[in-house]
Parts: sequence; C-alpha cells; structure tokens
Amino acid sequence: MTMPVLIANHQKSVTINRLKKVYTVLNQAYKLSESENSDYIYWEKKDDIGATNFFNKYWKPYLNGASVCTSYKECGYAEEFPWKTMKGDRKNSVGVVDNASDNRISFYLSDGTFVSMSGAIYVDINGPQKPNIYGKDFFVFTHTERGVMPGQYSSSEEFIKQRCSKSNNYDAATCSARLIMIDNWQMTDDYPW
Repeated sequence: MTMPVLIANHQKSVTINRLKKVYTVLNQAYKLSESENSDYIYWEKKDDIGATNFFNKYWKPYLNGASVCTSYKECGYAEEFPWKTMKGDRKNSVGVVDNASDNRISFYLSDGTFVSMSGAIYVDINGPQKPNIYGKDFFVFTHTERGVMPGQYSSSEEFIKQRCSKSNNYDAATCSARLIMIDNWQMTDDYPW
C-alpha cells in the first residue's frame, strides 16, 4: 500500500470510531433522560420551551462535561457557516449557532466533539478542525421515539446513497445513515471519501 492509501484508511478508521462514540454517547444520554423524564413522546417540545430550556432539562444532565457555546467564535470556528458539501460548495443552511432565536443550542462534548441541536442534531466529530465537510467529519442525526437516529434513516437505500455522494450538491445529511444502517459502520469502497 502507498502512503496516501494508508493515511486515508487511518482517517476513515478515526472517523468511524469518533462517529460511533458520539452516536453512543447521545443515545445513552437520551435513554437516561427518558428514565428520569418519561418517554421522549411526552417531553415538552423544544419549540414550546426553547432550545436552551429543552437542552438544560432533557440533555445536559446526562452529557458529562457538555459545554455550551453561544457564538461561532466562542465555539472555535472562524466563520458562522463553515461546512461544505462533498463537492466543496459552502452550505449556508446550517450555522454554528442560531442567535436569531432560541431554536438551536450548540455545545461541545468532553472529548471535543461539536454538537448543535435543533430539530436535527448536527455533529462535527473534530470541532472546527478541517475538513468541515458533510460525510467526512460533519454528520446529521435526528431525535425519534426510538432514540437518536441517523439523518434520513427511514429513506430508501437508493436515496441515501444518491445523497451521500460526491456527484451531487446535496448536504449529504444521509451519510450517517449510510455508514450506520447500510454499510454497518464501515466505509466501503464506494463511500465518497
């Protein structure tokens, strides 16, 4: 194997392991919260009580060492919209924080993983470090009655693979579903690395 192949394989392995860890941490926190606050379907809605209150009640007590940040600079990012598609285009649909309303809360886990929660859960497994690309270090999850699930988890395999691809300009929100549900925590040869 050549050195570039070895480096790429190592980067893929690190990505999978970090993604597994954050997926596990979030689901453990979810289950602990359910055990103290009742099932998710009975939780107060974020839109009714605000993201800050929702996080403080249902998530923060179960995420050891979670640290909230309230601006992209405080979160360590150089700009508000740092993430790019797999084609390299900047996506201005998801910013580091949402200062216009109490619709989303951003925080770091104790291991340095950046998480931003709204209706979706955005995860940057290495914080502001590069590459900041959907499907490489930035992934999307969602809250469900079953726990934290990959973004677009209920979509067809064909749809997920089409979206998690370098050949389109989607935000690749399906890449976590591809890695977790379709490719069984592996980056197969056709994964768009």
